[in-house]
Amino acid sequence: MCAVAAESKFEVVHFVEGFVDGVLNGTANYRGAPHHFELRAVEPNAAEIYELTPLSEQVFNAVNEAWQIWQRWERAQRHAAPPFAVGIPALPEDRERQAELRGFISNWLAAAKGTAFFAEGDFEQVAADAARGTEHAQLLVKWSKLG
Repeated sequence: MCAVAAESKFEVVHFVEGFVDGVLNGTANYRGAPHHFELRAVEPNAAEIYELTPLSEQVFNAVNEAWQIWQRWERAQRHAAPPFAVGIPALPEDRERQAELRGFISNWLAAAKGTAFFAEGDFEQVAADAARGTEHAQLLVKWSKLG
């Protein structure tokens, strides 16, 4: 990869969609503006490299709506006995809308590939996110753009 350029201050992580032994993808601010991020490279004893794509206001709103649908499903999933069937992570009444949103977001991200760039991500846990009624941690991230 390229050398590290400018390092940012810690910024808001709106949410993390994928997390397996570390942060995989989600939405966070970069220089105060919302970006989709996705892990692209990880090597032992090296920084994690993410691809960041700036989000338009319309896409950011769609991402937030999809996230809210997922949160409703997750809350219900935790209290369900037996757990819901695997599939689209949404309550039955939200499944069609969730599928629409995910299709829109996916298509938009594919079309916006030309605006993407790479940065190292340094995530820091601030607190448990008890306000949302989940056990997910509240995170901040410091980006170091690769140039």
